[in-house]
Amino acid sequence: MYGTQANLSWRGRDVLDAEGHRVGRLEEVYLDDATDQPRWAAVRERAVGRRLSLVPLANATMRADYVAVPVTAGAIDEAPHIDSARELTGEEAACLERHYGAGARDASDTGAAPKRR
Repeated sequence: MYGTQANLSWRGRDVLDAEGHRVGRLEEVYLDDATDQPRWAAVRERAVGRRLSLVPLANATMRADYVAVPVTAGAIDEAPHIDSARELTGEEAACLERHYGAGARDASDTGAAPKRR
């Protein structure tokens, strides 16, 4: 379901959490180094000028005008943030996986550090 072209079209779309609340706008898609599949979305939060939140794309779905992610706004707000879209370090990826737990993984997850594309 996830293809590189499909995920490029996700940029700029609203991101809704598991409860249907708008959490921000999708700025960038991060791909898994090993599989080249989408792993994280960098989401500009609701408030203007806020940092980027990284949200897992495992089990995310694309709708007509938004991307729905399977985590809550509270989990996103409490997640580690980054100041700008850039490649993640292995430590940052591990911290995100610990925070989101099972919500950051899908059946094909390799556990490799993601990188921005």
